Amino acid sequence: MTIPLIEPISIETAPTQDIKTPKVQQKVVHQEREKTLTSLLKNNFFDEALEYYLNSDEVKLKQYKVEILNYLKLRAKVKPIESIKQLKQFAEVEPEERDILWLLLKIYRDDKQYAKALETINTLQEYSVEASLSKLKKISTQIHQLYIDELEKSKEYATLITFLQQLIDDNHDEGYYIFKLASLHHMLHQYDESKQYLQELSYDTLYTAQANDLLEKIAQEQEIFQEYKYKIPLKREGVHFSVAVTINEMYNLQLLLDTGATYTLIDSNRVSELPLIREDIILQTAAGNISANLAKTESFKLDSIVLKGLEVTLASFEHQSTDGLLGMNFFRRYKFLIDQEEAMLYLKNRE
Repeated sequence: MTIPLIEPISIETAPTQDIKTPKVQQKVVHQEREKTLTSLLKNNFFDEALEYYLNSDEVKLKQYKVEILNYLKLRAKVKPIESIKQLKQFAEVEPEERDILWLLLKIYRDDKQYAKALETINTLQEYSVEASLSKLKKISTQIHQLYIDELEKSKEYATLITFLQQLIDDNHDEGYYIFKLASLHHMLHQYDESKQYLQELSYDTLYTAQANDLLEKIAQEQEIFQEYKYKIPLKREGVHFSVAVTINEMYNLQLLLDTGATYTLIDSNRVSELPLIREDIILQTAAGNISANLAKTESFKLDSIVLKGLEVTLASFEHQSTDGLLGMNFFRRYKFLIDQEEAMLYLKNRE
């Protein structure tokens, strides 16, 4: 815009507002010129940029789409997690834009959001040509395995069982996933479910031998577990396990299983009125030697087991959620098996 020259005039005869008028007009024009798609994207005003794009005419739409795509590709590379929201917004507007879906797939895979990655693959398959479908199938298989590994590592077994069942229902490498699911049920000692899936592999030439081996192993384990009279649930304490006990029908305690401890140890602050046998004995523990008292219980109840006159040591025991240790003077009375996966203690009386 050309600003007309102003003739020199005296202050007495010229109003000041006439002199300022061209400057105001110049500022308005400057603001209107800045409000472009480029400037909005440059300042990361994506919501406004998207609105600008949607309100553009058909002639400029193609050019603006390229500009937004370039912005999103750079954004996904520099700040992938933060870009997810913007990518999804544009995918809603342009659902057939495969480049956006591929970017989302890469981000989800790299960030170990495998469930979302698989959802994105399903969407991509709807809009992809034959050449891309082959690539997607390969990536899908890789992500299936990554997701399975992640669920196993985090011990999300319920989610893993559902996911494997879904893969089987969708006919994804049925034999492999059936055997995987059977093995998982076996590990969880869900023998009936495991045997049911293994029987489905009786005519699968790739997995028949492995299925028969696992069926034989299940039969052996079931025979072993049937020997144990007591099956007692445990509570996980980090990498350790604890069990509930009751002393003298009045002290309800939670004891850590410790087969390395000679005696059962009870926190002296949690019990009283136990008759002492000896005082000031020295106990060797992983934390060093400690001074304790030896006492005798009237009754020591663990699940349905009740022992009379079990000796325990009393000492200070500082642990956030437990009251002592269940030691070998208890365990040596039984043959025992600790199932860490199922968090279960199996006991049977020694012959």
